[in-house]
Amino acid sequence: MQEQRELRVQGTEPEQLLTALKEEACGLTPQAREILSRTIAMQVNNQRALRDHLIEMSKMLLVLDEQNRSLQKLMYSKITVTAAQARMLTREIATHAKSLCQRYRLPYREVGRRFRNAISREVLRAYSVTAMADLPAAQFDAAWHMVTQWDSYRLARELREKAAGGAAHA
Repeated sequence: MQEQRELRVQGTEPEQLLTALKEEACGLTPQAREILSRTIAMQVNNQRALRDHLIEMSKMLLVLDEQNRSLQKLMYSKITVTAAQARMLTREIATHAKSLCQRYRLPYREVGRRFRNAISREVLRAYSVTAMADLPAAQFDAAWHMVTQWDSYRLARELREKAAGGAAHA
């Protein structure tokens, strides 16, 4: 009976395993050593091929992820707000313009339109669109926040000076 020996291999490289097995196979017949050697070589080659396939698959996944991100970006830019959302945004612009007129003690009938136009221009410019209906749907909440936070002391001062100058001439 042949004594079973424990094979101890330091390291993880397949080549080290092959070398260690060849050294341990000294007690085998030449045919058995040849078969063992071929089997180990095939396993090493299979491991390398599998590693190479995994590397190629990971590269393909990275490319697919990049393509997916660009398609998502394109899709989000093409889906626009609904007509109801565009009307809501326009009404909020008018409401906010009215509150700005009250805050700066300006007559809404005379200067409200200037505030509405300034707010609208700012939103349209920020999203590179020409109408509220063309606003990307994914940006509706951000546009709403932009409208509610919009303020221009410079415009209010300019309108107040213009109103005071017009009242002086009358």
